[in-house]
Amino acid sequence: ASRAAPLLPRMPPPRPATTAQLYRDEIVKGLFGASASPCLSDHSCTLRGGGGGGYLSGLARGRLYVTAHAVCFYSNLFGMERKLRADWG
Repeated sequence: ASRAAPLLPRMPPPRPATTAQLYRDEIVKGLFGASASPCLSDHSCTLRGGGGGGYLSGLARGRLYVTAHAVCFYSNLFGMERKLRADWG
């Protein structure tokens, strides 16, 4: 006896990107390179660094970008720029 394939619900067609999504993708490409986009979401956040007065000491308010390939953080306060990128394994 042959079994019929189960019926799967039809997926809606992909929606066209909004202007805000395209703008966000361009920001991520400019800051972290084309390999980091497309950007799935972005969030306002604060990065807390370690002590010792180094590059990551203190707090940095910025944006966290979650992309298909990485998690990226960017902050630029009073000319002190911080960029971090952690690629997905």
